[in-house]
Amino acid sequence: MTYTINGKIGADLSGVSSTSGDTLGNSYDANDGSKWVFVQANGELLEGNYVCIDESFQAVKGTKALVDDGHDVGFAQTDFTDNQYGYVMVKGRPQVKTLTLCAADVALYTTATAGALDDTATSAQTKINGVVLVTANGTGTGNSTAIASWPRSTSL
Repeated sequence: MTYTINGKIGADLSGVSSTSGDTLGNSYDANDGSKWVFVQANGELLEGNYVCIDESFQAVKGTKALVDDGHDVGFAQTDFTDNQYGYVMVKGRPQVKTLTLCAADVALYTTATAGALDDTATSAQTKINGVVLVTANGTGTGNSTAIASWPRSTSL
């Protein structure tokens, strides 16, 4: 079980709530070396979605435009409905939604599918530095374990 080792004792890193219970933007280190940020969902988020976090700590499914604007990148590790509060992982080994035949240990890029990354580089996509898959996703769109270390776009 992942739990905080600094800050809020008993924070449920895998839970969501319709009430805040914490301060938006608070971040916590966990016992497994991961780091989490408290956000409010701006729309539905599914486990594994990469999310963009704005200055008000609103999290939305990631898109090229939001990444290019410089929003922070994190990963939902549980499902959120619109306006729910919870934690997203910004460092560690998150589950990440990827597209078909996404290879391990290579650069990942934004896609036309909000919240999903892929290893296909095109001029219409932005590279996300600091995140690679641990194992390839060869079975189609789905979640794969990644290594994330403060993911950022190359456009910054």
